[in-house]
Amino acid sequence: MIAATRILIVDDHPLAREGLKAVLSSGGLTVVADVATGEEAVEQVRLLIPDVVLMDVRLGPGIDGLEATRRICALGLPTKVLMLTLHDMPGYVREALSAGAAEHMAAELRWSVAHGPWGWMDDDLAFVAPWGFDLSSITVPVHVWQGTDDLMVPFAHGQWLAANLPTARPHLLPGEGHLSLEAHLPSAFSALRECF
Repeated sequence: MIAATRILIVDDHPLAREGLKAVLSSGGLTVVADVATGEEAVEQVRLLIPDVVLMDVRLGPGIDGLEATRRICALGLPTKVLMLTLHDMPGYVREALSAGAAEHMAAELRWSVAHGPWGWMDDDLAFVAPWGFDLSSITVPVHVWQGTDDLMVPFAHGQWLAANLPTARPHLLPGEGHLSLEAHLPSAFSALRECF
């Protein structure tokens, strides 16, 4: 039996923490703790050694998410840090990368690049390879969240999914970048509640 991924949630908004906890737990993941400050995050990582930390970039009083990430990475533990932010600003991305939040992403990219264009192509082909099921067989509601200014996934992808999934409930948002769940938690939960 494979152990569930153990997650620590770090966000200074109680509603965001509760929402993330509910979504992750319902997906079979184990939330080992949720905290509001960077200092608490570092301490909980030291004590619990979670697999993943979901870290808000901006936290209330004390150290911010970027500094907490630096301190967590300095512990030398196998814990990975994923940054959550409402800000689609290159400065935050650069700081998050330099804080060590994306070491695992860098390793994947290094593998792709080390194999030249073929390795890179493998990654890209994963996006367009057959999915192994027919879209028309989907009978449950599927919410498609996509922003027009997303630099990671072309907006046309969201439009295509919205048009081709028979049960799609599109949320195609003008002026949004790569959306984080946290940025739209109230809307997401309202949309999900409508399904039940």
